Amino acid sequence: MEELRGVLNTISDFLKGLGPLLSGLIREVMDSLSGEKIGENVATFYRKLKESEMPDDVVTELTRKYYEDLMILDKLVEQFTKRISEGKTKAVFKLGEEEE
Repeated sequence: MEELRGVLNTISDFLKGLGPLLSGLIREVMDSLSGEKIGENVATFYRKLKESEMPDDVVTELTRKYYEDLMILDKLVEQFTKRISEGKTKAVFKLGEEEE
């Protein structure tokens, strides 16, 4: 029992230490998803594709897909942070659907 208690205490301490790490990670992701930063990232992505001399229709489609993926990530991060702030640790994420 004493050994098990020690293991559980170690696990508990480890999990408590994850809080600040996760908070910092979420903050970094949120900063990268600011409107201005997304615009810069999409423009850079577009420019790099154009510089590689890809056909215009491919460049347009890949840039659109890149932007859509960023928006999905933004939605997931938003839902995640909302649920964490509400104390809901078992978050279920729904893409393209409003929360109930």
